Amino acid sequence: MLDAEVGRTKSAEFRNGWRVLLGATLGASLGIAALPFYTFGIFMRAIEADAHWRRSEISLAQTAWSILLALASPFVGGFIDRLGFRQPIAFSLAAIVGCFLLLGSVVSSPVTFVIVYALMAVAGAASSPLPFAKLISSTFNRSRGLALGITLAGTGAAAFIAPLFLGPIIQRAGWRAGYLSLAVAIAILAPACLWLIGRRKVAGVGQSERVVTGRSFVQAIQSRVFWQLAGIFFLVTFGASGLVAHLVPILTESGIARRRPRRLSG
Repeated sequence: MLDAEVGRTKSAEFRNGWRVLLGATLGASLGIAALPFYTFGIFMRAIEADAHWRRSEISLAQTAWSILLALASPFVGGFIDRLGFRQPIAFSLAAIVGCFLLLGSVVSSPVTFVIVYALMAVAGAASSPLPFAKLISSTFNRSRGLALGITLAGTGAAAFIAPLFLGPIIQRAGWRAGYLSLAVAIAILAPACLWLIGRRKVAGVGQSERVVTGRSFVQAIQSRVFWQLAGIFFLVTFGASGLVAHLVPILTESGIARRRPRRLSG
C-alpha cells in the first residue's frame, strides 16, 4: 500500500510539474554553463586563423569567465530568493544573447574578447544550473532526484548537439557567424523556457512547510569543511574548464577531424 501511494505521488508530481521540468531542462541547455562553455573550444582554431590572435590570449577569456562566474554565483542565490526565478533567468539569457551578438559583430581584439566573456559570466550567472536546480527542488519532492537528473542532462544535451550544428556554420561562414547563430538560437528558445517556467515563486508546490535545521550562512563560512569543499569544487571546475576549452583544438590538430570513420565489415 505504501509503495503504491508513493508511486501515485510521484506520478502526480510529474503530471503537475512537467512544464516546470521541461522549462528548467531547456533553460539549463541554453544557460551560461552550457552553450558558452561547451562551444568555446570550437571557435578557438577559427579565431586563431582569422584574427591571428595567440591561443593564450583567447584562452584568457575562458579563465576570466570561470573565475567571475564562480564569484557571481553566491549573489545569484540572493537575487533568486528576493525576485523569484523568472526575472533573473530572463535577464541572464538576454545578456548571453547580447554578448554573443557583440562577439559576432563588434569584438576586434583579444582585450575586448576577454571583456565580453567576463561580462557574460557576471550578467549571465542567473542562467547557471543553480536557479533551475532550486526551481526543481521547490516543485518536486518524492521525485526530486530524478527531476534534477533530467534537468541537468540538458547541459549534456547542449554539449552534444551544439557542435553538430555549430561546426559546419563556422567552417562555411566563419566564427563570427557562429556566435551570431548562438545568439539567434537562444533568442528563439528562451521565450519558450520562460513560458514553461511561468511565474512560480521560490516556495514551490513540492516543499512542505517544515522547519529545516542546519547551520546559518555565517556559521557555514566559519567552518573548515565548507572551505575544503569550496576549494575542491573550484579546482575541479577550473581543471575541467581548461580541458573542455582545449580539447577540440587538440583533437583537430591531431588530425581526428580529417579522418573518415572506417566502415564495419560484415
